[in-house]
Amino acid sequence: MDTRLLLKDFLEIPAVVAESSVYKEKERIRIELIREDNRIPEISTWDDFVFLLGQVFFNAEPYHFDQLPTYLLQFSGQINEDTVQQLEPAFLQAYKTIDIWNSTIGFLDRISAAFFLEYGRRLIERYPEQTRNLQKLADKYKHITFSPENWKTSKMEKYIPYMDIFSYVLEQLSNNSRLPLLSTPTHLPCFIDPMVLAERLYLYQQQNVEPSSFDLQLALQRCALDADLDKLKPVLKLLRAMLRYY
Repeated sequence: MDTRLLLKDFLEIPAVVAESSVYKEKERIRIELIREDNRIPEISTWDDFVFLLGQVFFNAEPYHFDQLPTYLLQFSGQINEDTVQQLEPAFLQAYKTIDIWNSTIGFLDRISAAFFLEYGRRLIERYPEQTRNLQKLADKYKHITFSPENWKTSKMEKYIPYMDIFSYVLEQLSNNSRLPLLSTPTHLPCFIDPMVLAERLYLYQQQNVEPSSFDLQLALQRCALDADLDKLKPVLKLLRAMLRYY
């Protein structure tokens, strides 16, 4: 600004006014967090689910980490004697994710892989005849000790909330629950549409199920709060009902 004052005799006044107007116009622009162009694709078919499992351990998209547990809950009812073998390539990649250490594989990748392999061990018990190839994989990688059983002994404390969410999902899978996770993002990079969160909370309320504490906290942190107050009212109403659990 000092330079502009010193050179005021050499500057064209209309140009300065025009620039100021443009600046004020930019100030008025507000980019909404929930938009169509940043919506995360949803999965609705079995084939799409199998395709997701083929990508989830390759770091193809950051939101795959969140999609794995929630869609496993959704499609677990379709995993049976006829379909379980379609998951074998994903289990192989999960073993490699834990077994191979390099800069492209992070700790969150290993957590999701260990979670998926724990579910695989349960499938072996349920379908011993149809999971012989999966049993061979388990024998081949039996030296791998990283599993949900020893997560809490890890010094990676900052990842414990995610570990708790995965442990909660494993429990829900054992109970044949189909309730979605609250914290699964709906829009990039990791926002949740308040109306979608309200719908998820309503499902829990209808079935009188207590949500995971960490899942609920993460969902609240991700909820897009730039929405109109009318859109947030359903979420706030359902949250009041949920508070009786805590």
